Amino acid sequence: DQVCLSYRLERLPRPSYNSIESRVAAIDMNTNNIGFVVRDKDRIIHSELYDISQLTKKSGKASSSDASKKLVRKRQYETYVLCKRLVRIAKHYRVSVFAVEDLNFGLVEDNGREFNRLTRNVWAFRQIQYSIKKSCVLSGMRYREVNASYSSFVGNLLYQMPDPISAAAEIGRRGLTGILFVDISELLSKIGR
Repeated sequence: DQVCLSYRLERLPRPSYNSIESRVAAIDMNTNNIGFVVRDKDRIIHSELYDISQLTKKSGKASSSDASKKLVRKRQYETYVLCKRLVRIAKHYRVSVFAVEDLNFGLVEDNGREFNRLTRNVWAFRQIQYSIKKSCVLSGMRYREVNASYSSFVGNLLYQMPDPISAAAEIGRRGLTGILFVDISELLSKIGR
């Protein structure tokens, strides 16, 4: 006696949402931390850095053990709660777009065991993307995946903040403007050349 419902996020009606068109929220996802930024045009109005390294640690037990299963469930729950919090903050600032990195990890043998474990098995970047997308659609906010190429490099040149927050600010710029690259003269003037 169970009823299962399925739906497509894209087909759900969007509720009305009173946003400020020049505002964007963005995240930079790494295996051990997440940078979050809300910006209005060129001004950063809110930023946070989340340390998720405790969620990506090993339990030291077999994957079938109760301790490992508990850690996996905790990681999934904490990820879900974090995503809901990020969208709630974005709604508070009435952002028009929530920008996330479009990440694709191909199979590369040279990265090492620990990196492969983090990016393929532990770090739930797809879960983060989906949870944010779902919350955005249900609240009426636009969701946009942007090219992540050189976001940390450019972000660190343009902004004097911790790496994940600088990268999130760059991802936000790309999410708002839709432009991948920054004007080289603007970049040189920001770094004092």
